[in-house]
Amino acid sequence: MKIITWNVERPEKMGQRNALLVEALQAADADILILTETNESLNFGEGYNRFCTNTLKDRYYKEGEKRTIIYSRYPAKRRCETFNGDTSICIESETPNGNLIIYGTVVGSHGNRKSSFNEDINQHLSDFERISREGDICISGNFNISFCDNYYDAQYGKTKLASAFDHLHLINLTADIPGNINHIVMSKYFMANKIFNINTWNEDKKLSDHTGVMVTLIG
Repeated sequence: MKIITWNVERPEKMGQRNALLVEALQAADADILILTETNESLNFGEGYNRFCTNTLKDRYYKEGEKRTIIYSRYPAKRRCETFNGDTSICIESETPNGNLIIYGTVVGSHGNRKSSFNEDINQHLSDFERISREGDICISGNFNISFCDNYYDAQYGKTKLASAFDHLHLINLTADIPGNINHIVMSKYFMANKIFNINTWNEDKKLSDHTGVMVTLIG
């Protein structure tokens, strides 16, 4: 199973970057994609089910913009409520490896230096605590935190999230990627008897101002 997360830096509905973004993502051939700062105009064909956060009504946002979209080869059995439907979306799907709850989000949609960031962390943690009781979970998206260096330092959020992941029996598979704030966090039970590989792309930040990340689960 391949899972991708990438902040694609707000492509426009008819933007010239769209074809390049789609080409890069189709080449990865992932089963689940969690895209943030994205646009619903990105189309990966009939092989994917699409699940979007709410339409953003502020005039700051352009047509088709969504904070988070999940594309999955697996249909959703149900949709789970999140504290902020503009930013976070959560579904449960039946995968070849068992049922998996997929929670896609942007933690701190205005960055980690705003006064609201710590409260946003706490609200996310409430969601994680509640939803993770319901089954194996994958939490993914733009966390606005780099866990292994000071690239995007937010000590409160880093400490709180790391502690919560440990408490909820989750593992941040992407925590050791330097200069990276887009993460894939999985239930340890779902990872049992599996190994994983990590691939990154767009390190030159030409297609987006974020590196793309993919985790491949084997076993």
